[in-house]
Amino acid sequence: MKIFRNNILTLIKQRKVKFVDMAESANKVSNIRSYNKSFLNASLRFLKALLSLFLIIEIINFPLIILALIYSIYKNSNMQNNLMNVLFCITFIITLICITIITFELREIIKAFMDKEVFVLKNALRLRRVGFSTIIVGVFIFVNNVIKYGTGVFILLNIENGITSRIDTVLGIFIGIIILVFSEIFKEAVKIKEENDLMI
Repeated sequence: MKIFRNNILTLIKQRKVKFVDMAESANKVSNIRSYNKSFLNASLRFLKALLSLFLIIEIINFPLIILALIYSIYKNSNMQNNLMNVLFCITFIITLICITIITFELREIIKAFMDKEVFVLKNALRLRRVGFSTIIVGVFIFVNNVIKYGTGVFILLNIENGITSRIDTVLGIFIGIIILVFSEIFKEAVKIKEENDLMI
């Protein structure tokens, strides 16, 4: 009987050790999660501040850039140069507007993440605007490179004059398409979340 009792006490002690180990493991996991959460919050705050700074710089510089472009158009008296300058000015202004939209929408998405509003329709629409703006910028880069390099724009790797690449020609378009796909996935996730919320 004494041996049986000692065996039971030994088993109980082993179980207590296992429970203590499990509790310590749970505390470690909890500490790691809280560290990850605080790191994520700090990263989001930094990103939001950085995008806010970029947005302020873009808004301040926008009228100055427009004035500089208009001045450069009127400074040149050659009509053919003038037409190219006007086209460049228009595409540059549209590109600058698209970049400002991208910066603003990304800032708003990060702000929504910080407010714990991740799966909402607004974020899907914001991602969609970012995608379309990125495609527009990509198209202007593509057109500019076609004018600049002609058919050489389609060379992805050139070894003759050293290793060079013109992948940036289509990169903006591809990134924009990927962002549009993510926005559609995000929209579907919002629908699924709303359906789950209705079931609960």
